[in-house]
Amino acid sequence: MRALAMHSIIAVSMLYAIPAHAQDGKNAPEKIGLWKKRAPIGMDKFEDVEVWITLHRPAKANGTAVVICPGGGYGGLVTGAEGHGIAAWLNQHGITGVVLEYRLPKGRAQVPLFDAQRAIRTVRANAKAWNLDSARIGIMGFSAGGHLASTAGTHFDAGDASSPDPVERVSCRPDFMILVYPVVTMGGKGHSGSRANLLGKSPDAKLVGLYSNETQVRANTPPTFLAHAKDDKPVPPSNSQMFYDALRDKKVPARYLELPSGGHGLNGYKGPMWDAWQRQSLEWLVEMKLAPTATSSSRGGDDHLLHKFNRQELTDVYFSEGANVGDLNRDGKIDVVYGPYWFEGPDYKIKHELYPPVPQPREKYADNFFNWVYDFNGDGWPDVFVVGFPGRPAYVYENPKGKFGKHWPKHQVMDAVANESPQFLDLVGDERPELVCTFGGAFTVWPGTNRIAAVR
Repeated sequence: MRALAMHSIIAVSMLYAIPAHAQDGKNAPEKIGLWKKRAPIGMDKFEDVEVWITLHRPAKANGTAVVICPGGGYGGLVTGAEGHGIAAWLNQHGITGVVLEYRLPKGRAQVPLFDAQRAIRTVRANAKAWNLDSARIGIMGFSAGGHLASTAGTHFDAGDASSPDPVERVSCRPDFMILVYPVVTMGGKGHSGSRANLLGKSPDAKLVGLYSNETQVRANTPPTFLAHAKDDKPVPPSNSQMFYDALRDKKVPARYLELPSGGHGLNGYKGPMWDAWQRQSLEWLVEMKLAPTATSSSRGGDDHLLHKFNRQELTDVYFSEGANVGDLNRDGKIDVVYGPYWFEGPDYKIKHELYPPVPQPREKYADNFFNWVYDFNGDGWPDVFVVGFPGRPAYVYENPKGKFGKHWPKHQVMDAVANESPQFLDLVGDERPELVCTFGGAFTVWPGTNRIAAVR
């Protein structure tokens, strides 16, 4: 383990690295507010918050754009693997990626839909300026984000031609949908956590029906590509199957890729099942004439891409066994967390302290053995979870929401972690991970679903 410590920073940063051509000059990711801090909540009422999209533009745009809805059970947002990472992949194929950080509903069912509709309108209204075809603006969603995407694809309007706001004058109908292990129904075969977060704990039957999108398909529902693993337990593949059947019944062009394995998240967003939906969705876009035949801006007919990464040393001091990544300051760029520091992307020259730095002896285990980036308290700002070894406590460092001049508030969540390779993953199927480790001679689970306020 010692020899790997100092190399882990660069290795981890490659996971969701944005290609160099997407970070330079005019193609750097751009954050754009949707509502000017007057976001609708329904019944002609508004709240003083902003909702952001991050525009990822390829080196050579082919005219197609996709609004990306990350998953998270409507209780959080997985903006890395299911957001900015997807946008970077789309950019490799000339497609503009637009990551939507929609508001979490907390029982206000219309709120995420308002944001998705506004995002589609915004992209379409700016099509000429962004070198896009206004008839090739699609939406993509993962898990609960797939529910939002399918809601946008079944609940839309042509715009209000009399509106003083030019964005509201254009249609919010997506031209296509790509739904990956989506929640679709709010009925018994759906995901209970997503349903409770979206509709409340005891929604009436009418509301359940309205947001069970397999019942909302019409002849003008956009063409749809679906992908779902047969062994997905948290969100059964029947969600995709029901939606596909409804599309076919209405003679809407659709394709359903039923994957033999991968579970929810398709083996952690990697491997042959993950590659399969990406490859086949691109092929489908070409077949549907929703993207040009040449779907890559950087390859010549080969299915393999070769990228060159530059090595950058962030520090020569040993603080931690591992590193991780996330958008800690919510600027649309991937930051790197290593030991007591986090480094601002995309150049990683600015560093901030999470806690007082204490160099660790290289021949021993570090106080910071592993760390993970996750929004524990649902405030939209990623926190940092640190686990030491052996027998050291586990802490959550709470993101100070942009006030980065001081050390982050520290919350102890476990007395000690005893094994060398703890795992942070979703065991109970609520799309919020738990820490699995040994403690006191037995395996134990810390419920990561608890909010910070509940574990102080």
